[in-house]
Amino acid sequence: MSWPSVALAWVVILACVGLKFSLGEADAPVTEPEVAAEIVQAEAAHAPETPWAGFKTIMTARMVLLMEKVDAMNPQAQGMGVKAQLEPLMKSEWPFDRIVAAALLARTGNYDKAREVAADAISRAEAMAANDHRESVVALAQSVGRVVDAITPESAGSVDVAFADREVIKERLGWIGDLLLSRATTDPVIEAEVSAIPMTLGLAIGAFLLFAGVAGIVGCVWLGVLVVRANRRRLELSCQGASRGGASIIWIFAGWFAITLGMAWVADEVLDVERSLSGSMGLMLQIAAMALPMIALGIPTLSGVSWSQTRRDIGLHRGAGLWREACHGLLVYATAVPLLVIGVTIAIIMSAVAGGGIEEASHPIQEAMANGDAAQRAILYVIAAILAPLIEEILFRGALYRHLRELTQAWGAPASIAVGALASSLIFAAIHPQGVFFIPILGSLAVAFCLGRETRGSLIAPMVAHGLNNAIILTVGIFVAG
Repeated sequence: MSWPSVALAWVVILACVGLKFSLGEADAPVTEPEVAAEIVQAEAAHAPETPWAGFKTIMTARMVLLMEKVDAMNPQAQGMGVKAQLEPLMKSEWPFDRIVAAALLARTGNYDKAREVAADAISRAEAMAANDHRESVVALAQSVGRVVDAITPESAGSVDVAFADREVIKERLGWIGDLLLSRATTDPVIEAEVSAIPMTLGLAIGAFLLFAGVAGIVGCVWLGVLVVRANRRRLELSCQGASRGGASIIWIFAGWFAITLGMAWVADEVLDVERSLSGSMGLMLQIAAMALPMIALGIPTLSGVSWSQTRRDIGLHRGAGLWREACHGLLVYATAVPLLVIGVTIAIIMSAVAGGGIEEASHPIQEAMANGDAAQRAILYVIAAILAPLIEEILFRGALYRHLRELTQAWGAPASIAVGALASSLIFAAIHPQGVFFIPILGSLAVAFCLGRETRGSLIAPMVAHGLNNAIILTVGIFVAG
């Protein structure tokens, strides 16, 4: 292995990680009222038919409707389920979040609290710094406030809502606005939809939890089997020894990272495509942006390493056979479930110590999940469940993990596997856009994929596990968002 080449590759990688974090800080969402209002209004200006309420607020609304029924079955709960769902919105510094909270409180019959939160939202909106968008936020807060003030246990369903207030609420709150207006005036279509949500959403969540529970049990058993095999020295490790490509393997990852960041900078700063393209065209552009940096796979050929050698080094082969490896992908996914529980626990503890923050985690595809049409959602599945697993497994488990295993092989297999899995998983999780509190969650998944790579040799199993995980999360997200 050429150590100067390896050192230079890691300089490039660490520089890219630093740049990624600096760009992330620059693009991080802020919650100051005036800045948040500018973001909301800018989104509305580029897509005037898209309500301001996005994925998170729609998901919260549907969970509130579910918890309303759960609380009703247990009067001693005193509405704690609904309160727990709305607490982050009511504590938010952003007036829009409090507007949504007021609408949902009124929807669930908490009229006094709804009026209190609506009044607070109006005060906060009026206290915003003067800018081009302040009046829009104030108008929405005042419209919601007037409707909430008019709803009482006696008047619910028969309130005369002014046309102007109705239009503002429907335009900017979308389906959540429909929920509030139907509480005031009774819309049979909305009420029929609302009555079906608790049952369908509860069944879906129950089915998911059952599936995850079974997968978790299988995963624990399989992890135990792997430990026993390792103790008996019967576990075949695929990443032992030197790779054929040597230092060129890490340059695949370094090259991809540098090209990806370079393309992102050109797209954002030079071409401004994020503001000029949206919807299906924006998603198609994302596919192209993900695929083009894969030209880095050709870097080893520049140092005389053949493609067949590179392919074997990074696990791009059929292993024990396509279908057998795909079936092992189900086991790899199962092993990810108990590790994911550990990652979620760590993330919750981190958030609690920091005083909150995990609830602010988000991903750029959430808006398309909530508001995208059938074509956009189909493209999302291609990106999340097919393209991303293929690319990320080649780069992180194929190139980066393989290189780290070779780099640390003198430490012994257990230490080498642990260091390779943890280091590659940390980088994998850190460069995703969900934020610092999601690092343990994404990292735990990545560790499971590393184990799949180590025990199978081929990348097919971790690719299948990765794709299955993303498909499940995407499906649940779309379903919850309605």
